[in-house]
Amino acid sequence: MTHHDNPLQRYKIRKKIGTGGMASVFLAFDTVLGREVALKMVHPHLLHLPETLRRFSNEAQAIATLSHEHIVGIYDYGEYRSRPFIVMEYINGVTLEELIEREGAVPPLAAIAIALQICSGLLCAHEKGIYHRDIKPANIIVDTGGSLRITDFGIAYLVNNDSVTVTGSFIGSPHYISPEQVSNRPVEGTTDIFSLGILLYRCCTGELPFCADTPHGVIHAICTADPPDPLVSNSHILFDLVDCVEWFLTKDPAQRPGAKSAFYRLHKLSDNLGLGTGKERLAAFIANGGAERTEEEQALHELFRNRAHEAIKQRRFANALRLFEQAARFGKLPPEDRKRIRAITRRTVAVRTAATGTAMFAGVAAVVLLLLTINGKREQRDPTPVAEIRTVPAIRTDTFSVVDNRLVPQLSDSSGGTHAAAVTAPSPHPVQHPKMVTLDAGNTKVLSMHDSAGVSAGRDPDTLHRPGFLHCVTNPPWVRIIVDGIERGVTPTVAVVPLTGGRHAVRLMKRQFRDWIDSVDIVPAETTSVRIRLEVPGKEAEGP
Repeated sequence: MTHHDNPLQRYKIRKKIGTGGMASVFLAFDTVLGREVALKMVHPHLLHLPETLRRFSNEAQAIATLSHEHIVGIYDYGEYRSRPFIVMEYINGVTLEELIEREGAVPPLAAIAIALQICSGLLCAHEKGIYHRDIKPANIIVDTGGSLRITDFGIAYLVNNDSVTVTGSFIGSPHYISPEQVSNRPVEGTTDIFSLGILLYRCCTGELPFCADTPHGVIHAICTADPPDPLVSNSHILFDLVDCVEWFLTKDPAQRPGAKSAFYRLHKLSDNLGLGTGKERLAAFIANGGAERTEEEQALHELFRNRAHEAIKQRRFANALRLFEQAARFGKLPPEDRKRIRAITRRTVAVRTAATGTAMFAGVAAVVLLLLTINGKREQRDPTPVAEIRTVPAIRTDTFSVVDNRLVPQLSDSSGGTHAAAVTAPSPHPVQHPKMVTLDAGNTKVLSMHDSAGVSAGRDPDTLHRPGFLHCVTNPPWVRIIVDGIERGVTPTVAVVPLTGGRHAVRLMKRQFRDWIDSVDIVPAETTSVRIRLEVPGKEAEGP
């Protein structure tokens, strides 16, 4: 029998190295060219299904069109006894899924190395009009030298092949699909970037961003829910890398980056760090995960501490605080840095308070007036209680301290400072005649719903011993909620925060936005809802 009669005769199968829903993969030796190859063959029990054969053929076509260092190469394609097979490049390594299962979360620099290589391969495929549509850790193979390959193009979408896919149909892994893959919207290259965002989230945290008990629940979460902040699962993450993940996971594909923009963003992040995010970094993590993790954290800790010191010299104080906070994610800040943080915050707050006091009072007055107008219109439509305005002493952030390697605001009573408005849920006792209080500068205005006789009038004494609740609604989402120096979660994943009655210091934080810091009065057995739009910082406040 000749090779023409049996094209598989030249390949000596050594062992099975993988299996999937459509095919099995074997390690084989090519006796003609003298090299190891990966031989992929369709399962015999699926040979009667046209869709399976079409997907298998499509994979061969897709890979044959591509030639890239981060996409597995194809050597041959054929059939033997009506059973199709693909002969591919053999990669001596592990899948990214196996690596994450073994080592847990991937340290930041190695995670960037992974994302850059995947993005590079996707960019090549997208430029040829090929979309993978099933990017996930199990389809990424990493060799011992830190180089990875994208494999399994079985459900790839070729722009010029209408028979490959049907709009609205879905084939793939539920945990890594994009919102448009389960809707009637066309699938484009941005679909792979959404899947890359999920993969990168998994690398950073060791966890999936969208989970549920059923596949339908997972799909619903992907389409409607915001993923939990990665920093909650793993504090040892770069803020800029979290921002990349958030950008990649944009629900609207029109607002999501393509492979080129994603690659540029990751490459810029890598260059700005200057610590190396190439194959060597990933190879070191594969060889010794624990040692590489420790080395990375030490390098990042020193990098951001040094940059914070440089920012202080340049009088970029707000930037210095952010850099110190990032450094604290990777190691304990020494006492001299804590002293610098306290000095910076005193100077910055003093200048900002003096410069913005009048403007902030005007803003508070406008918010209060708007809320009263809305409540007035609502009362005309529905006889529900209207808001009573209650004046409480203002507070100012004088200093920060470091608790558990995080910057925590220390609040003290003072005139001036930041102002805000909070609206609480209606009291069970109707308000007949709301009491009006003059808006004075230097005070924080808190809107609350109480009966006209006062906070505790007509209230069950037992109610005063019940906890109250803080509900935060923010624009943008993914804002960290810190109450009395303790992190309590992230919007919008945290519905309410239970608190004892009385005044609490609240800080809302998100990278690239100005922190919102103020006090909120919590009423027992009631829910206080704070609606805040965070501001993007303008010109840095200068010290005296």
